[in-house]
Amino acid sequence: MKYTIQIQYTTGDSFRSYQETNNIDLAWENLEIAKENLQRIKRHYQYYRDSNDYGYPRKSNDEIKRIKAEAKQQVWYHKGRPHYDFIIMLKLDDGTEHQYHTFWCGYFEHLHEAEIIVEPIEDHDMRISF
Repeated sequence: MKYTIQIQYTTGDSFRSYQETNNIDLAWENLEIAKENLQRIKRHYQYYRDSNDYGYPRKSNDEIKRIKAEAKQQVWYHKGRPHYDFIIMLKLDDGTEHQYHTFWCGYFEHLHEAEIIVEPIEDHDMRISF
């Protein structure tokens, strides 16, 4: 069985917004690694919101610097990348780290939910569509 992570988020532009549901284009056979990656997404998004000062009351520059310094110590943080807000490191089944673009982060994007799902079966003998 393979697992992937489904992301539900809002996106849009200056004139409209709409909800999207997309799967990230990675899959895992090891459910524990998929769960670890789900937690990485959670912590990265919390960091993303906090470091971009979404909320009230506004954070001080020192507080934002502290948040960013703490992020650099995390396993999901992509080192050496100038726009690390939009990159997360996810673990693959073999234990290696893979950088992934966080399509749910951006000026118009807001993450609502991330969920591990069983990847759809590709055996065409088991499904027909009309």
